[in-house]
Order: sequence, then C-alpha cells, then structure tokens
Amino acid sequence: MVTPVNPPPLDRTSTPRLTDAWQHLAPTLPEPVRVRVLRAVYGDPRAAAEAVPRLTARQTAGLDPLPTEPAELAPAFLYAHRAEIRALPDDTRLLLLLAAADQYPVATHAFLRAITAARLDTRPLEAAESAGVAHAGGSGVVFRDAWTRIAAFETGSPTDRRDVHRLLARVLHGAGETPRRSWHRGAGALGPSGRLAAELGEAARTAEQTGRLTLARALAERAATLCPDPPEQTRLLARAADYAWHSGDSDRARHLNTATALTGVVALRAGNATDAFDALLGEAGREQGGRATHLLARATEASIYTGDLRRLREAARVAERLGVAVPGTLGGLVAAFEGRYADARDLLEAAAGRCGPGGDPTLLIHAGIAALLLGDHTRAAGATVRAADSARARGTTVAVAQAMEFRAYADFWTGRPRAGEAAATDALWQAHATGQDNGACHLQAALAMFAALTGDADVCRERAGTARSLLRFGVRTAGTVG
Repeated sequence: MVTPVNPPPLDRTSTPRLTDAWQHLAPTLPEPVRVRVLRAVYGDPRAAAEAVPRLTARQTAGLDPLPTEPAELAPAFLYAHRAEIRALPDDTRLLLLLAAADQYPVATHAFLRAITAARLDTRPLEAAESAGVAHAGGSGVVFRDAWTRIAAFETGSPTDRRDVHRLLARVLHGAGETPRRSWHRGAGALGPSGRLAAELGEAARTAEQTGRLTLARALAERAATLCPDPPEQTRLLARAADYAWHSGDSDRARHLNTATALTGVVALRAGNATDAFDALLGEAGREQGGRATHLLARATEASIYTGDLRRLREAARVAERLGVAVPGTLGGLVAAFEGRYADARDLLEAAAGRCGPGGDPTLLIHAGIAALLLGDHTRAAGATVRAADSARARGTTVAVAQAMEFRAYADFWTGRPRAGEAAATDALWQAHATGQDNGACHLQAALAMFAALTGDADVCRERAGTARSLLRFGVRTAGTVG
C-alpha cells in the first residue's frame, strides 16, 4: 500500500472508534503477530488499528517481518501527532526536538547538560505542557507518549536535527559515554565518512561488550549508512542484524540480514529447523574458536528439534575438522547414538557441570539441556534460571525465552506444574515479542502438558491446537502435541 502524501488528520475524538477497530482486528491475527504489532506501535491500539490493514498477507501470517519505521506502520496517526507539534511556538518546538533527539532512537540522558551548555531558556516548555504534549520532569522532558516523542523529532528540519545532535555530542564526555557521543556525532554528519563509520563501528563493539545491544545495533546501522566502502558496509549491516536479533528485535534483524550471518540462528528459532541445521553447520565451517563452538551448539539444538539425531555425527566431524571443542551436549548425544553410554554420561556430566552464575547464556542453556538428558531436573532448573538471568544482564533478550523453555520441562519433571506454567506463560510472551515462533510452539506444548498434569482437558486441547498452528516444517514438539 502506498503511503498517502497528505494523510487525513486524526483527532482525539477518533480514539474510541480506532480502539474498537483494533479490538475487532486483533482476533484475526495469529498471537505472535498480534504481540509484535503491539510492540512495534509502542502499545498504542489506535496505531495498531491503522497498522494492521497496511500489512501484507505474508506479514499478517507471520512469514515476513513487520515494518520497523513508525511512518510505515501508522502514517495518519503519526501525521496527527506532527500537526500538534507544528502548532506550538518555534522555541517550544526546538526544545522538544532537543529532548526527542536525546531520547529517540537512542537514549543518551544529556538534555539538561545541553540546555545549560547552550544557555537555552526552558520557559517555552510551558506551551507544550498547556497543549498536553509534554512537560518538564526532574531529569528532562517527559513526552505524553512514544508517538509524540517521535513526532517532535521528525518535525524538525534536517539542519535543526543535525545541530541538536552536535550539541548533545559536545556535552557527552563522561566515563562510559563514548558510544552515545559517537551516536550523536554520526547522527549529526552531513554525508558519508569512513572515519566516522570506523568510530561508530568501534563504539558498537564497546556497547556490545557492556550489554547495550540496542545501542550497538543503532551504532552499527548508522556506521553502515555513513560507510563509503560497500564490502565494509555489508559487514556492518550484518553486525547490526546480529545485534538486533540478540536484543529481541527480530523484525529489524530480518530486514537488516543482507548477509548469511543470521540465517541459521533465525531458521532455528523462527523457521525450518532442518534448514537451520544445514545453515548453522555451513556457518560454523567458516568460523573458528568460540564462534564456531556456539554455532555447533545451535546445530545440536536444531537436530534435537527435528529428532534427526543421526546428523549430529556431521556436526561432530565439522568440530573435529575445525579443531574446536565439541559442545558437551553434541558429544554426549553422538556417543549415546553410537551406543557408548558410559562416554555419553561422562560428556553430559561435564556439560551439566558448567552451570555457575554469570556464565555465557548459551553454555548455561546447554548445561540445562545436558542435565535434562541425564534426568537431573533440579540441576537443569538451576542452570536455565541462571541462563535467563545472565541473558538479561547481557542484554541478549532473545535467549531469555529459550532458557525458560527448558526450565518449563525441568519444572514438569520435578512436579511443579504451577511454577512451570507461570514461567512458561511469561516466556511465551517473550518468544512472541522476539519473533521466536519455534520457541513459542514448544512453550505452548509445555503449557498443554501442565494442563494435562492438572486435569484441565479443555486448556490442554486448546494449547495443543495452538502449538500445532505454530508448527514449521522440520520442527517437532512434545508428544502431547502429536
């Protein structure tokens, strides 16, 4: 659908009608798409009501990523907010632009310092408060909602936007503020610059190392925009896609994924697990060290998902050829498949033992898987809880739902259906929000098991049916679903 040049204005009297429209549209969408639409429109049902009819059939079915820019999702809704901002005095709009640039799309917390450095008068904010669009708070400007903040930024002229970004960059000079300063320097640039692209790329690595993956994604994406070298631009976009995926923004990751860096991981969590195994094995063969080990661990998960454990031998051969350590779950499953049960037990015991606090989320998840395979469900529960905690601390939101998938099975086998149901329900929302349909399928199957255990046949059938609706070719779920 083509965005109209002058979308019709949207006033507050339209709110009940639009909210009713969303309530009418919501049941027609698959639950994963419904959750992602609401997340994309910052939870506003009026924007969601406009966004849904603009989606393609493949987007509505969850096959293609959703749009990621506000103007693509709800142009009329955004137009109405822009009109409110344009009606304000020039000096008020300038202050709102500065505040919005400090908050969107990257929060940098430098508004008050910028006001002081530029000796700006904050009294014009009273007009914004009178209009109900924003008010002055203890740490800066508080916008009425996310769409008002976006409108305040987008109504600024390109020159004014660059000026406020440069002002914010000048005042960000504290310890740990280098990535945010680089962001504003990049946002204030006039055109391509290899030097700035390199600075932003390095800032992205710093942000990644400190668990700020959303910031890292924005930095890498901006670096790609400014980079004059096409091959390096492609590498930066691949990094941005990786950061977006691991921070939980699956739609943006899929839009940015111009290279193969995420193909296997995305297929594992949101597509065909058989294809995922092939892609992950191919990607592992081009990597080395810890990165290759991680990809082989993911290939192990893909093999478990499909039930085709024979292919684990292929993964083991790749690990041997690369000279990297075979993930414990992979080695243990291969040994078990070959009938070497004592070796399998020892390998899985070693993997399950790597479940201390603060470790790598992927390794902790595999410690939980190994413990489940050994029947040590108490240790599995501990490892998966630690994995979720570690993922949250590192900003790798996408791993939280996966960790809680395996926690649900541990709770099932230790006779804690209510605790498991609560954890699985929360993880299900996380899986939907981060675009992990395969994970959502497994969690629905787990919830069906919990319902069966507690004697709720109707809920069991409903959950099992929903799990079937989420199935992708090549993925198997728990036996209750089949």
